[in-house]
Amino acid sequence: MATIGYASSTDTGTGNTTATFSFANNVWGSSSGPITSGSGRPSREDQIARAKASVIQWAKNVLEEDFMVLSMNTTGLDPKKDEVIQLAVMDGTGRWLLDELIRPVNKKEFPEASGIHGIYYCDLADMDTFARRYDQIKEVFGRKPLYVYNGEFAENMLKGACSQAEKEPFGNEFICIMKAYAEYVGDLGYYGFKNKRLGAATHRAADKCSRTLDIIYEIAECPEG
Repeated sequence: MATIGYASSTDTGTGNTTATFSFANNVWGSSSGPITSGSGRPSREDQIARAKASVIQWAKNVLEEDFMVLSMNTTGLDPKKDEVIQLAVMDGTGRWLLDELIRPVNKKEFPEASGIHGIYYCDLADMDTFARRYDQIKEVFGRKPLYVYNGEFAENMLKGACSQAEKEPFGNEFICIMKAYAEYVGDLGYYGFKNKRLGAATHRAADKCSRTLDIIYEIAECPEG
């Protein structure tokens, strides 16, 4: 399934990725150009206010669902070559469903990634591979939507992991909290709302997972909603 809920666009001049909002149909999608107040489009202030109000209501609706939050760490950014080496999943109440290290098959050194998340092959050498963990992960995922801070990346990496392990891809919907948070914060740039860093305590998957759930609650409980 495709990542749903939020989409992104990239400013070719700066390389910055931004979330964009279409008020015509009240869904998040791609923008046809820079955000201006001309041609009947709402003012900058109105766009910020309307986007924030909409995403607050969206988050309130999320909390009424039976959902899960996912985070991961990998050996790199290429879903065809790199591997998932850590997965953390919790439900909407904060109950842990999964927090596992996974042994990569194709790489024993990934210094750039290790420098970020602090996980090295020596930490993983005695762990099961993704193929061995597949059934457990699939059971945990079930059919529920997965809320992830970078939904597109997570979906692509898990598709790649399934392909490398010669397993069927998971059928869950991946919903990107990063795009929602961008509109909640309201830092509106030339081409849309600018994405913000997750701000987790560490780069470990469990901490990123906890922070993602905190963001959903932060948005839903905003008094401006």
